[in-house]
Amino acid sequence: TSINIYCFTSGCCGNEILAILGPLYDSERWGINFVSSPERADVIMVSGTITEKMKPILEDLYNS
Repeated sequence: TSINIYCFTSGCCGNEILAILGPLYDSERWGINFVSSPERADVIMVSGTITEKMKPILEDLYNS
């Protein structure tokens, strides 16, 4: 089985998460797939600083 992850980054930690996609870690070998649409995701990973202004955006993302 595999898990599909949609990543929402708001600044910091984005580069570290993108490194997982590279050949060094080969996340797909372990069944971890990053998807470009929240509708296709099993998990929404939120990284970085989240402010009150971002709340409606994240709620829309979660509800999609």
